[in-house]
Amino acid sequence: MEKEKLNEFEKIVKPVSNFIRKKYDMHTTVIITDSSAKIVRDDIGIPIKYD
Repeated sequence: MEKEKLNEFEKIVKPVSNFIRKKYDMHTTVIITDSSAKIVRDDIGIPIKYD
């Protein structure tokens, strides 16, 4: 059952991934919930180190 789920999930996300690669860049994320889908882009970011 788990492998079947993974295969189905892969079929769903590959077109989305291809869309992002063609239309956006590596700083783009897609967030999908049960009630919405968002394309989010990071403009700037840095890691913060704590001592």
